[in-house]
Amino acid sequence: MLAILGLAAVSTSAQSPPAGTGTIFMGSYSGHITAVEEATERVSKIPLKTGAPSVVRLSPDRTRFYVQSANQEHFEVVDVQRRQSLDSFTLSDARRHVRPVAFEADPEHKTIVLLARTATRLIDRWEIGEPEFIQYDLAEHKVLRTIRWSA
Repeated sequence: MLAILGLAAVSTSAQSPPAGTGTIFMGSYSGHITAVEEATERVSKIPLKTGAPSVVRLSPDRTRFYVQSANQEHFEVVDVQRRQSLDSFTLSDARRHVRPVAFEADPEHKTIVLLARTATRLIDRWEIGEPEFIQYDLAEHKVLRTIRWSA
């Protein structure tokens, strides 16, 4: 009788825990965000236009991802529900490389504030600028203002 009770205890403890109801999102080196549904273990991919993600931030209302690419110069806005890219932008051009070290989008998805350093290519060298805060208009794709940051 004792041996049977011992077997019953072992078999019930080996059961899998119940699945969750959420979704796990992970950045991928292959240039997309992988989404895994906890309940079904279904895997889907959200392709990114800007390449491999380095930083992925969820908006306060949980509707958008703000993704900084691995080269630190390109950004992409992704709709979480539809799982597709809405927009992408960069502040860099052929001579100026703007590399943000931190960023945060406003809750209304109108602007993004970045703390960045700028490297400007001169004829004989790169000139590295002082850190500055940049307020960027997401709809108009333009810099609204910059504020020098003194550490």
